[in-house]
Amino acid sequence: MNVKVSSIDKLADYEQPLQVDLAVKGEMASFTGKRLIIPGDIFEVNAKPSFPHMKRDIPVYFEYPFLNQDAVRVSFPASLKVESIPPADKLPFQNFAAYDISATSTPTSVTVRRNYSLGAIGFLPKEYSELRSFYTKMETDDQGSVVLISAPNLAANPATAAN
Repeated sequence: MNVKVSSIDKLADYEQPLQVDLAVKGEMASFTGKRLIIPGDIFEVNAKPSFPHMKRDIPVYFEYPFLNQDAVRVSFPASLKVESIPPADKLPFQNFAAYDISATSTPTSVTVRRNYSLGAIGFLPKEYSELRSFYTKMETDDQGSVVLISAPNLAANPATAAN
């Protein structure tokens, strides 16, 4: 896959969200018959689990609290239509972290918004199970897919489009 930065806006204004426009060429989708499946968040698609082990005997420490806010928009030709988008979800982790994801679509694009905040940096081994559960659910949501279908197939078979 080739990725080219088209523009970077608001780099000098730290009060505004950074906006980067990318031109992506190459395969970023899977084809299954008449459907095209693309990752909802292309930056999280191959992420490895943060906490793969069931048990932990030492505390978990993060370097600093943080807030990540992402909005990824994928534009596609008018010959494709959105069949489904990842479901919205909102996950709290006690008073220490929060995550939410949502997706919206237009006739020629899909936008996935992801917000993740971490307000604490240390977690004791007794909190590990709940911390791992939060991350597992968050990382599962990050792997959601957008399903596109070709527009001619929708016109030819309206019953399929309703399912």
